Amino acid sequence: MSLLRSLSIEIIIGISVFLTRLPWISNGLGMDSDGDRVLNAAINLARTGVYNPSRFPAYPLPEYVDGLLVYFDLSSPFWLNLPVALLSGVCSGVIYYWFKSFSPIKGALIALAFAFTPAVYLASTGPLDYLYGITFITLSLAVPRRYVIQKGVFLGLAASSRLSYVFGVVPVVLLFLDKLSWENVKANSKNMVLICLVSGAVTILFELPLYVHYKLAWLHFEDDFDLKETIQLLVGNTTFRMFGVLGSVCVYALIAAAVYNFKKNRELFKQPVFRPLLVMAVIYFLVFLRLPHEAAYLMPVLLPLYAFLVLSLPKYYSFALIFCLAVSNLLGSVVKDDIGGVRLLWKGPLLLTKAKEDQWACIDHLARDFMSKQDANVYLIGGTTLCPKARRWGLDAASRVVEFVKKTPEGVLTAAHDNTALPANARFYLLDVWIRQQQHHWKFTSDFSYELLHTVETCGRPD
Repeated sequence: MSLLRSLSIEIIIGISVFLTRLPWISNGLGMDSDGDRVLNAAINLARTGVYNPSRFPAYPLPEYVDGLLVYFDLSSPFWLNLPVALLSGVCSGVIYYWFKSFSPIKGALIALAFAFTPAVYLASTGPLDYLYGITFITLSLAVPRRYVIQKGVFLGLAASSRLSYVFGVVPVVLLFLDKLSWENVKANSKNMVLICLVSGAVTILFELPLYVHYKLAWLHFEDDFDLKETIQLLVGNTTFRMFGVLGSVCVYALIAAAVYNFKKNRELFKQPVFRPLLVMAVIYFLVFLRLPHEAAYLMPVLLPLYAFLVLSLPKYYSFALIFCLAVSNLLGSVVKDDIGGVRLLWKGPLLLTKAKEDQWACIDHLARDFMSKQDANVYLIGGTTLCPKARRWGLDAASRVVEFVKKTPEGVLTAAHDNTALPANARFYLLDVWIRQQQHHWKFTSDFSYELLHTVETCGRPD
């Protein structure tokens, strides 16, 4: 009871954040097609006992959890999203616990700013791994230094959720170094080695099935590089995709104010907690630069950012920050259209995602019904969104739903996602929602003929 009383504010913050997620976790698995791939991996694990990851380099801990839920017939979006929503509450409570020593109110403001950041909020309403990783790395950093084994376990769980969190060992061991001196390193070397051993053992335990089945082939990262696209991703994921439209204006205005007052706050960076935070920010920003595909990759950078803003500026700035971030979840989105253009929509990320989930649930139903009535020569071009959904149809026709189609130099039509050759007598239907994108990127009209499967009239558009 004394422990519960001492953590009462942490528990209140955690429950409050969790409750804000509940209205959004029942509708679907999010608009990232990886959510459907996670469910497919969980279904396969529950049925066969063999772990085939949703994508490489694999995210075993969250996918084992999802496999367990599916095994007990808890495979609805609510149950698959529930663990992530719970972790968002845990993470917020841990952030408050970590920073309350500066000031309880400022600790709460840092926790709430993190919780209401649109990229964090959106990630906490789907089944992906982001909240697993950030929660466990935050726990590893926040628990007192005397709990060395616990720090190692949490770090190992973070790396087992998302492999890039193996780099979290650097800020975690830095917590033991009050001064950067060789004597201090020698005095704490036992604890630092123990953290490395424990976290490594936990990570290996979760990753071992991957090595058994794939050897080292599972250590695969995307390596496509296009300068223009990379710059667009960098800009988008460090602004409106992370903070929302209004949130971006507020965050960057406060960064300017905090930097302007830096001389008054330079003592802040001498606090023991800030050294590992700054190192973590540098590490994960560099990791993000290597693969800047998602704003959620920057979650570890948010902790030092919000700590800097909240602790160095008057409290009313922080209240304004949280208000702007919260509103940005519901109002205002900047999205790319089918052919790479940019549009500003009134719906925020949460409302837009819900509308897209409704639209694709309708499209999934129409496409399944259509393909169930077609002969074996009919193929449906469904893009990255429909393909993983089709794998759960339980129909032979599901194997004839392809992401894209392209023609080889020899003139052979192939499924672009796995380069499978398609029959010469194949007939193609294309979802009408993809028409502009496909004609722009793949020049369909010059490659082969197709017919449209009309869905927009029935299912509408999310915007």
